[in-house]
Amino acid sequence: MIKRKLSGNGEIKTDRSILDSWKEISTYLDRSEKTCRKWEKELKLPVHRLEDSPKARVFAYKDEIDIWINIKLKNRDKIDRARKKKKILQKPEIIMIILVLVLLILLHLFLF
Repeated sequence: MIKRKLSGNGEIKTDRSILDSWKEISTYLDRSEKTCRKWEKELKLPVHRLEDSPKARVFAYKDEIDIWINIKLKNRDKIDRARKKKKILQKPEIIMIILVLVLLILLHLFLF
């Protein structure tokens, strides 16, 4: 969470809560360190490094992670709704079964 304070000269100072290791980041997200590293690579988890090396020490801001989570949850909800809509509109197994039954009934009526 970002906390804003006015300094003596009227400027806004921002205090940001920092998670300064994979262990703290994974604890905050209630996931394993391995999962958090995977999320950084695949889902762009907002993690910062002190140097430009993959092995460099990491840190993250809680407020950035909270925003990232909210964005991912909204995107997941949109994807879930789209999948449900697609499933409702396209059920090929049921359509094929109905067509086969109709054809069998018509065939039976014409042959007998």
